[in-house]
Amino acid sequence: MDEDWGAIAASSKMPPFSLFNKISPEEAAQKESFVDIIVYNRWSKAERRLYQKLKATYIAKKIEKEQINSIEDITDSLNQLALFKTNSDKDDKQIDDLISTLEGMKLRHSNTK
Repeated sequence: MDEDWGAIAASSKMPPFSLFNKISPEEAAQKESFVDIIVYNRWSKAERRLYQKLKATYIAKKIEKEQINSIEDITDSLNQLALFKTNSDKDDKQIDDLISTLEGMKLRHSNTK
């Protein structure tokens, strides 16, 4: 029984995996999830800082528009910002402010239940 693997892959709803996937920090920052670790590790230090800055701005805009309202969204955003903070050489006031805002949101969300 011969199977056509190309046809199976084409009919699949899963995104294609590519070890050599190229994506810019600007594109990656607009996605809901954290960038693929392989892509992140290929970026230069400047591109990583740009991604972190853009992602923090993206999260701040979501907070302003009140699009972060579930505990999962809050936790995911907190985890991403905490990762940025641990990987950063210097303190970033914007990330610190976002972390404290999200922690307050998480506390209010847990107190309402």
